[in-house]
Amino acid sequence: MLSTLYDRFERLPSRINRFITPSNFLKSKLLEGGFDPARIDCVPNFADLAGFAGLPEKDYFCYVGRLSQEKGLDVLIRAMASLDAGRLLVVGDGPEAESLKALARELGANRVEFAGYRRGEELRRIIAESQFVVLPSRWYENLPYTVMEAFASSKAVVASRIGGIPEMVDDGVNGLLAPAGDAGALAAALRRMLGDRRVREEMGRRGREKAERHYGREKHYGEIERIYREVTTGKRA
Repeated sequence: MLSTLYDRFERLPSRINRFITPSNFLKSKLLEGGFDPARIDCVPNFADLAGFAGLPEKDYFCYVGRLSQEKGLDVLIRAMASLDAGRLLVVGDGPEAESLKALARELGANRVEFAGYRRGEELRRIIAESQFVVLPSRWYENLPYTVMEAFASSKAVVASRIGGIPEMVDDGVNGLLAPAGDAGALAAALRRMLGDRRVREEMGRRGREKAERHYGREKHYGEIERIYREVTTGKRA
């Protein structure tokens, strides 16, 4: 907030030729703030698609990310406590780690396992061998890498319908969406995904197709180069 006030006071936005947002959601927020739409381009971030590949699934689905309040892990644990099947692997660390473990014990969510922080090849393998990936955020996500990396690994995604996530996860096509903060709706989505391997594998395949269309390195660089050419020449492509 303070940096935004400083920018407005110093009139920095008026000195900038073009703003680039990773998602249309963020673009909409800039427009709400009064930014000139002619100076905003949406260019999604990219994932190293060649570095990810799907593997035959094992008996778990996973959350990958920070263990903090805005990520909605407490909602996910409550959803898990209401299910009679499914094993959740929580990958990551953060300030809520101990309280989330305590909540899982309190609710008897015995099929929730905390794997701690993982990175590199080990993390890619965890995603690649999962049944699907879940992202239960209760606060805005922009264009989360977790979704890109899941799609790159041919894995479907169950996620909150909030922020930029619905631009990535097409409900019923490459994943399932649930209202943010709604443990019952999230449990229903998890139950549906767990109940049909064929469906989740087909959704994963479609997720990979979307990653190849929208989240590849070359497409990203091409769009950035186009914007730089337009700014330097003063001509729109």
